[in-house]
This record gives sequence, structure tokens and C-alpha cells, in this order.
Amino acid sequence: MSGVTWTNNFTALSDLCGATGSATVIFTATDDCGNSSTTSATFTIADTGTNDRNTGIQQHGRV
Repeated sequence: MSGVTWTNNFTALSDLCGATGSATVIFTATDDCGNSSTTSATFTIADTGTNDRNTGIQQHGRV
């Protein structure tokens, strides 16, 4: 039975709040006979909203 190994070249994107960016990742599948195939995907991170959260604290600090 033949197995398939998957690899990719992804490194990292920023994990900071409000950070945006994109990364194109190449995926490669290789079987036990050395046959391989590649594909790519572009991942885009866009912070399009605000962090407007209702904390439940009233005007005078009462919860």
C-alpha cells in the first residue's frame, strides 16, 4: 500500500491585533514512488471590524 506525504512552505503571519496581510502557501503531495503534485493557496487576513464589545459595566462602574 502506497502512502502520501503532504508538505507546505508556510512560515507565519503576524498574530498582532489589527494586523493584516496575506501569504501564498505551496502544498506538495509526494507518494512512496516519488511522484509529486503541487498546488498553492493564498490566505488573506483583513481586520475589517472594530472591537466594540459590551462589557456589561454600567456608567458608574456597577455590573
